[in-house]
Amino acid sequence: MEWAGKKILITGGTSGVGLALVHALHARALVSVCARNAEALRELEGSLGVKGFVCDFGVPSQAAGLLSRLAEEGLAPEVIINNAAIQTDVRLDDPFLDEATVVQEISVNLIAPLLLVRASLLHCPGTLRAVVNINSGLALSPKSTAASYCASKAGLRGFTKALRSQYVSESRGGPALQVFEVFLPLVDTPMTAGRGSGKLSAHEAVEAILRGVAADTEDIYVGKAKALALVHRLSPRLADALMRRMAGKIPK
Repeated sequence: MEWAGKKILITGGTSGVGLALVHALHARALVSVCARNAEALRELEGSLGVKGFVCDFGVPSQAAGLLSRLAEEGLAPEVIINNAAIQTDVRLDDPFLDEATVVQEISVNLIAPLLLVRASLLHCPGTLRAVVNINSGLALSPKSTAASYCASKAGLRGFTKALRSQYVSESRGGPALQVFEVFLPLVDTPMTAGRGSGKLSAHEAVEAILRGVAADTEDIYVGKAKALALVHRLSPRLADALMRRMAGKIPK
C-alpha cells in the first residue's frame, strides 16, 4: 500500500509509537491525530500541521463520535492506524486493578478499534481502504502481570483476522479492504518506562511498520516479536514458558 496522499487517522498519536508514526507520515499524507491530551494535540497541530481531535477511547461511544467529526471536516480516513493502547502491569488479584481499570483497558485496546472501523465502514462506505492494527507479541503468548492487556490484544488479533476474512474480495483485483496487523516487541515508550531492557526505539519500530505496509505484508512481526512468533508456531507451550521466564526477570 502506498502512503502518499492518503487521509490517515492515527489514534494515540501524541506519544510513543503513535507520535513516531505522526512524524514519519505527516509530510507525505493528510494526517489526523486523536488522543486524550488536548495540549499535546495543539502542539502537534502547530508544529506539524496535522489535525488534532480530542477523544477518550475509554468511553466506547466516542469512537463513532470521532468518525462523525472527521467526516464533517472532510477527513473521513482512507487509512486507520489503531495504535492507542494502555497497559496496567499488575497481577489480576492486585487491589489496584479495580473493575473500572479493567473496563477502560479493554475499551481502549479492543472495543474502540472495532467500533471505529465499524463506524467508518457504515457511515463512509467505500472510503476506508486500509486498517493497520498495532498489536503486541503478548497477543501470542501472554505475561502473568497484565491479564486484561493480554486479553485485549488477543481479542485484537481475533478482530483483525475476522475483518480480513470478511473483506477479502473474490475478484482478481485483490482485497476490497487491506487489513494489516503489527506485532511489536518491548518498545521504549512512556507505557514501558522502568520495565525491561534491550528495547526497540519507537523510530525503529515505525520504520519496520512502514516497510511492512509498503510491501503489503499482512502480518508484520517487528524485532524480537519475529522470534516469539516462530517459537509460538512450533510450540505454543514453549513460547508461553519463555514468556513466564522473561516476566520473572523484568523489574516492576
